Amino acid sequence: MPESGLGLSDKPVEELLLWDAETPHPADGDTTVLWRGFASGRAADVISIPQLIEDNSFALRARYLAWVYELGASHISGRRLIDHLQIRPGLSYWWMTLLVEKCNYSKSPLIADAIRLLAFNDWAAGRSITSVTLASSNQPLAECLRGWCERSGV
Repeated sequence: MPESGLGLSDKPVEELLLWDAETPHPADGDTTVLWRGFASGRAADVISIPQLIEDNSFALRARYLAWVYELGASHISGRRLIDHLQIRPGLSYWWMTLLVEKCNYSKSPLIADAIRLLAFNDWAAGRSITSVTLASSNQPLAECLRGWCERSGV
């Protein structure tokens, strides 16, 4: 992903605080990744995921749409997921799901987290992250981040 001018550099990051809370984040010296908020100023140790999404919206949108398509086309027991959800010939329930509908405002608010995870993964690529501390009450986010950490060796 292109740099966004938010104090992002190629310097490795050791420890991250991923902040997904309503209260202001602490200024404790760790690199802070704001999950829902925008950074005030251009502090090099504060990264705004919403700003990264805004700066890379077209690429992230395309990747998200491709991911949804690939999910539907994925094979389970030799058949595509779309085919497993077939109601009748030519009609699959897959096309009626909230995930495919892509309505993240009220019906599927976790779609925003999926897009944030894409942006976070792009930002984190190539950095030497040794630990991530999550400040959030969002259990699905915690589970996804735990899986990301396991796959990334963090």
